[in-house]
Amino acid sequence: MAVGSFASVSLDPPLVTFLPDRTSSTFPLIRDAGRFCVNVLSSTQDQLCRTFATRGQDRFDSVDWEPAPFSGAPRLSGSVAWVDCEIEVVHEAGDHYIVVGRVHDLSVDNPTSPLLFFQGGYGMFALPSLVLASREGNTEHVRLAELAREPMERLTRSVGMECRALAPDGDRLLVVATAGAASGADPVGGVIPFSPPFGSSLVAWAGDDAVDAWLSEYPDSADDIRADIEADLARLREDGWYLAADEKTREGDVLAMQISRWGRTPRLEKSLHELGSRVGRLMGPRDLDDTNAREVQMVSVPVFDKSGRAVLQLTLYGFPSDSTRASILAAKDRLVTAAAEVTAKL
Repeated sequence: MAVGSFASVSLDPPLVTFLPDRTSSTFPLIRDAGRFCVNVLSSTQDQLCRTFATRGQDRFDSVDWEPAPFSGAPRLSGSVAWVDCEIEVVHEAGDHYIVVGRVHDLSVDNPTSPLLFFQGGYGMFALPSLVLASREGNTEHVRLAELAREPMERLTRSVGMECRALAPDGDRLLVVATAGAASGADPVGGVIPFSPPFGSSLVAWAGDDAVDAWLSEYPDSADDIRADIEADLARLREDGWYLAADEKTREGDVLAMQISRWGRTPRLEKSLHELGSRVGRLMGPRDLDDTNAREVQMVSVPVFDKSGRAVLQLTLYGFPSDSTRASILAAKDRLVTAAAEVTAKL
């Protein structure tokens, strides 16, 4: 059966709820069975939802499913997630029941946008931007994210690309806000290492101790590369922005996603150091021409607080393959304007 009233009730014990209509012909069967499996449909499964909302037909005809591990109830292929439950208690509430279920198992199988039902129609969940949720100890990061949100949204609407805001947090970087067509590489709240090649725009204006700490994460054997990085930081301070036009930047993006999800495991730590020894030099305005413009992956600029400390890095992603030097510089100018607006707010 299709329901739009599913919610979490409790973590200890793990309880959920849904509210079926008292006239439902399907719920009595679920109540008698005493067990059920919730399927969170994806944004592409609107027709499947219509099928399960229709009376008087075989709802499982041509539907791919397999039994859930506890209840044996159907887990529908392609769903975002499933929650396998037994009925804990049923309450009467006007023309509906309040069904409380105890969770025995659950999983996310298809981490994509869920299906929404709104004003009589189906749609998908899509926001122009996301900012970090407030949690204990991250008040400053949330404040920065909120200040950056509107300038980032205006930027992405004007250039048609994605922008991410990263903030330093000790030896790590937090993705505190995103705007535009998110690639999914760095989810809001994601954590990546604050070490080369990540966070150059933030460390370039820090003191010598901060730069040394940042470089200490680099492979000790790569002294010549360390010298190149220090030279890049000096150029970054002079230019005020940098871009990356190395295919390894994309590799770094994937690596950052993995580290954000799984943490700095030994394998990912090794990959991080290997990437650091192979990553290309930072590029600035003197390096950019129409030939390498087609290879540009990202442009980054810093945001400063009132003391002149770099507290955010705004990075623009998603440059088209037919980019020219002029188009990249135009997008960079808009990025610099957005960063300057956030700096002014601070």
